[in-house]
Amino acid sequence: MHSGEFSKGGPRTNPLSPKKKTAQRHQKSGQHGSPSNENKLRPAIKSQTARTSQMTQKYKVKEKLGRGAFATVRRCIRKKDGCEFALKVVRKKGMEEYNLKALESETKIMSIVEHPNIVRLYELYNTPNHLHMIIDLLAGGELFDRIVEQGTFTEYKSARIVSQIAEALNYLHEKDIVHRDLKPENLLYQYAADDKNVNEDDRDIIKLVDFGLAKQQDKALKTPCGSPAYVAPEVLKRQPYSKEVDWWSLGVILYILLCGFPPFHDEENDLKKLYKKIKGGQYSFPSPYWDNISSDAKDLVSKLLTVNPKKRANYKEVVSHSWLKNKLTNTINVNRLRNFQYTKTLRRGVNTVLAVLRLIDLLNEQTRKSIQTKRKTK
Repeated sequence: MHSGEFSKGGPRTNPLSPKKKTAQRHQKSGQHGSPSNENKLRPAIKSQTARTSQMTQKYKVKEKLGRGAFATVRRCIRKKDGCEFALKVVRKKGMEEYNLKALESETKIMSIVEHPNIVRLYELYNTPNHLHMIIDLLAGGELFDRIVEQGTFTEYKSARIVSQIAEALNYLHEKDIVHRDLKPENLLYQYAADDKNVNEDDRDIIKLVDFGLAKQQDKALKTPCGSPAYVAPEVLKRQPYSKEVDWWSLGVILYILLCGFPPFHDEENDLKKLYKKIKGGQYSFPSPYWDNISSDAKDLVSKLLTVNPKKRANYKEVVSHSWLKNKLTNTINVNRLRNFQYTKTLRRGVNTVLAVLRLIDLLNEQTRKSIQTKRKTK
């Protein structure tokens, strides 16, 4: 179960990635119908009011890959050509109205985007109790898990990852879509690391997933949401915000990629203290963990983790940064990232619930103080 978001709807999960056993399955190159790299919105996919049998007539449903609070994901095969996809089945029955609206927003956004680094939605089958989504089968697993499994990592590989994420974010932002939940769990490899049926470059393709909190905006956003460790300061300050929050999250991910631990943390797992550090941009590059990391890498991290969203690095600044072009091969310590993943897995279930509850308490406290301040000034 992935770490939770703090939003009105509570914790969510998005188990698109297959279990390790499935992730090692060899797939034919191009079997998923990879999208073209065009930068336009595609025509929206219509949600068909249908029976489950209409979907099973077209697809052969196979083994379960994962499950969450409302969704189950299975591998499926299109009968006419043998192409493999993932079938995400969302149970609508018992869902609160808020979550149903979030689901509608998620599928609406997914139905109009098409980019090599974003999970693609191919078809929707809407039955009275379930929504069936035919999407990319992402067999390579989560970003950090893959790095840990490989055992070795370099700044150059980190730069390739950042470059792909930047392209995905730029595509969304040009369409006025803010993801709002960029984190390692939502970055999946398309192909398994040992898939011999695709070339090495294709094995490194990453896709951004989970659009449950994404929003196509026509004005500044105000709803506080995201995942605690990756949320931007302006969200915590209850200020109107926009696409800049995604670039902050990328900065957090890059920091962890380079040193193996997050820039903002509290030893006692106190979210109030954590949020205070985030709002103040209180982080450092401690020795000896950052001693072997290039100054260019640190510079890009600093530009992304800028508290003022107007001064924060954007797409053009990221892709033109010298660090992405230098192809530095210095090795990054994977052991710290392994420990980070292990600790995160152990705490994930507890932290999901606690993070939501603590944030709600914190926001309520801030609201009360704001009301009291306004009353005093009257």
